[in-house]
Amino acid sequence: MTIRQQLFVASFFAIVVTSLLLMISYKYMWFDGQTTILLTICSMLSSVITMILATLFSNPTIKKINLLSKKTEKIAAGDYQLDVLHIKSPKELKSLNESFNRMAIEIKRQMEQIHQEEQEKVMMIENFAHDLKTPLSSIKSYSEGLKDGIIKSDDEKDKAYQILMMQSDRLSLMFDELNQVISLHNNEQNQTVFKIDELLLGLLDNFTPVMKRENRAFIVDADKVAEFRQVEIAIERILSNFINNAIKFSDSDIKVSVKDDGDHVKVSIEDSGIGIAQKDINRIFNRTYRVEQSRNKMTGGSGLGLYIAKTLANQIDSEIEVKSKLNVGSVFSLIITKK
Repeated sequence: MTIRQQLFVASFFAIVVTSLLLMISYKYMWFDGQTTILLTICSMLSSVITMILATLFSNPTIKKINLLSKKTEKIAAGDYQLDVLHIKSPKELKSLNESFNRMAIEIKRQMEQIHQEEQEKVMMIENFAHDLKTPLSSIKSYSEGLKDGIIKSDDEKDKAYQILMMQSDRLSLMFDELNQVISLHNNEQNQTVFKIDELLLGLLDNFTPVMKRENRAFIVDADKVAEFRQVEIAIERILSNFINNAIKFSDSDIKVSVKDDGDHVKVSIEDSGIGIAQKDINRIFNRTYRVEQSRNKMTGGSGLGLYIAKTLANQIDSEIEVKSKLNVGSVFSLIITKK
């Protein structure tokens, strides 16, 4: 039963009951029969007029409720392209409409975000599958060469083994990055108290053998920073990515600086490498940026490192700052919020 039908039935029964009560009352007031009938008819007419006026006043409200109902049905059917409905009265319906409009806008925003993320995931998987072909083809080619005796000399065999190991490491790195992306939103971030200088020293020690082989070094300029609370493992992964990129994309010394302003600690990794064009700086943290724009097969990995770093930084309420100039170098900074 609709609201209009409910109002009609309620008004009808109200008129009948009221009329009966009035007839009985008039009878007990010793009115004659004609006067009683006349008064009853007047009362009934008054009630009918009241019902008509109530219907006229309720029609706009019912119309607005019907519009809200149609909008709800459209959203339920997956149509989020809706015009905002403006209702000024009654007050309760106005409040309901405003809440509904906010809900519709938020649902539309979330659905667009989900759609965009799904497109990015599909593109990321397609690019990942494409990037797998190179190391797999190389591994297959050299494995067949060794098996069939095409690669005979010791020097050729040593080279083949080195390439097989390099491509295997590359595959391992790619799958590790993909696994990190998958687990980004599933891991609980546990805060601990730690010293940033000890964390950074451990990271630099890990990369020092590579730097020494290339006759390069880390140049460190660090403020004395007291221990603070944050998600240590997330910071370690972010800075590890910065250092790894600086090594891969440059061939000179790398500067590392730590600055403390009280509420934040800023750790910067500066290289004199290939740099990044200004138009691309805001895009390098996208999941698909590297595989779309710069397929440098010598760097290995899937190109997801910066996306992972940016996501982790957001999760720990910190920021990443990038300054770069093409063919001059880059400075990647992690601005850590102390907890």
